Amino acid sequence: MDAEHPWLLYPIGRLDVDPEDVIAFDGILPQSKSDDPFLRLRGGVTITFFGLDDVISRKSLMQQRATVIVLLHTYLVKAEDHGDIEAEAFVNSRLAPTEMHTNCARSFERLFRSNRIQADEVAGIALRFLTSGSLWPGFDDL
Repeated sequence: MDAEHPWLLYPIGRLDVDPEDVIAFDGILPQSKSDDPFLRLRGGVTITFFGLDDVISRKSLMQQRATVIVLLHTYLVKAEDHGDIEAEAFVNSRLAPTEMHTNCARSFERLFRSNRIQADEVAGIALRFLTSGSLWPGFDDL
C-alpha cells in the first residue's frame, strides 16, 4: 500500500493514516482537516464518495450523529458544571474507539472543552435537527 497513493481512507487497522487525523466534525458534518494537501484531498474524497455529509440521502446517519452530540452535551454539562463522576465516566465511554460515531463525539468533546458557548450552540442545532428534521429552520422537506 505504501507504493500506492489511494484516494479513499482505509479506516481499519494501522495500514493507513488515522481517519481522525484527516477528518473532523463541525457538529454533525464531517470536514477534511489535514494540513497536508494530499491528505486534505483524500479526506474530501472520502467524505464525498461515502456521502458522509449528505443530509438529505443520509438523514438517518445525521440523526445518529445529532443524538450522540445531544446526549454527550447533556453529560458533559453534568460532569463539568456539577462534578458528576458518573457523567464523566459516561462521557469517557462514548469517546472509546469501539463506539459508533467516535470521531464526531471526540470532535464535539474537544469543542465543548475549548469553546463552551459554541458547543452549546452546536448541541442546540443538533437538538433542533432531531425535533424538526431540518438543519435549516423553515425547510421542512429534508
